[in-house]
Parts: sequence; C-alpha cells; structure tokens
Amino acid sequence: MRLENLTGADLSDAIEDIARLRIAVFRDWPYLYDGDLEYERRYLQSYELSDAAIVIGVYDGDWLVGASTGAPLADHAGDFQEAFESSGIDLKTTYYCGESVLLPRYRGRGIGQEFFDRREAYARGLGYRNICFCAVIRPPDHPLRPSQYRPL
Repeated sequence: MRLENLTGADLSDAIEDIARLRIAVFRDWPYLYDGDLEYERRYLQSYELSDAAIVIGVYDGDWLVGASTGAPLADHAGDFQEAFESSGIDLKTTYYCGESVLLPRYRGRGIGQEFFDRREAYARGLGYRNICFCAVIRPPDHPLRPSQYRPL
C-alpha cells in the first residue's frame, strides 16, 4: 500500500477513480448517499480547476482504495462558501479539507490521520493559516447506524 500526493495532471488523471470511490463509500453510513458519476465528475472539477488543490490517494497496487481532497475554501461553490463567510471565516486564509473516503477493509490503520497530516502540511506550505472540514452527523440512535461505527 502506498499514499501519494496528487496535484495538477496527476489529480486530473485520477478523477474518474476518485468519483467511483466516493460513490462506493458514500453509499454507506453515515452519508447514505446515492450518487452518480456525472454529479461526481462535476463536483470534482473544482479540484481539477484549482491550482492549489490536492488529493491524497491511497493505492493497493494500482487500485485506488482511498482518497482525501483539499483545496482553498475560496475555490468552492458560492453556496458552500456562504456558510463559512456568514460565520466570519476568511475564505482567503482558509484551506478546505474536503472528503476522505477509504474502503472499509483499509480502515483502522492510521490512514485517516495521515490524510489530515498531509493536507495540513500542504496547506501550510501554500501559506494558509486555517483549515476546515465538514462532517455528516446523524443521531446516535439512528436505525441504520452500524454497531462498529466510529465518529470523526
């Protein structure tokens, strides 16, 4: 298994695999998301178009089994930015640590921590002072919550 920092053309080359991985992982708890490739491709374009975006890819051989996205908060869609701006967060100094997806059999090995460490280091290297991320929070008694679930 190996982790790679993907930027520029390497990031663009991985978009299709990242989209498929997102659909597979987000189908499960806590997201419960029924995605499609067209939407995922459109969503991931913001990372492709950003000069300061990164994807941390986790590979088992040549197979992408995990990915974690990051980009300047200012590079994301306006409605997403509004939630942060209305809270007084400066978009220009904040780096968004986007979604982290990892196939279940690769979890519990410290990869999630490595995702954060690498994105934080990358953002710091670009001069960003703050990072943020979003999480899906469901009620603890939700009927679809698996017994082995560990929250962020």
